[in-house]
Amino acid sequence: MMASGAFLLVYASVNAAHLRIADKTGAKKWILVAGVVVTLAMFGLLMVYMVKHAPPVAWITFLVLLFGSFLFEWIYRHAKGRSMGNLVHA
Repeated sequence: MMASGAFLLVYASVNAAHLRIADKTGAKKWILVAGVVVTLAMFGLLMVYMVKHAPPVAWITFLVLLFGSFLFEWIYRHAKGRSMGNLVHA
């Protein structure tokens, strides 16, 4: 379940990133938006399933790791003086 959750978040992030450069790639924005919405909805359903059926340690660990990953990324980018906007112009 944890791997599925990670995959869904990564896939949603890839679609969101592609949405930012859709004009350059010629992609249809509605497909990218649909991809983000559907994958985040599936992530939500997975979390509901985990809370109802998995031991609490499983979903708590997943949420702690998820939060920790974003916190680490924020601290790293802040320390290096980088922003997410730099990625678009690379």
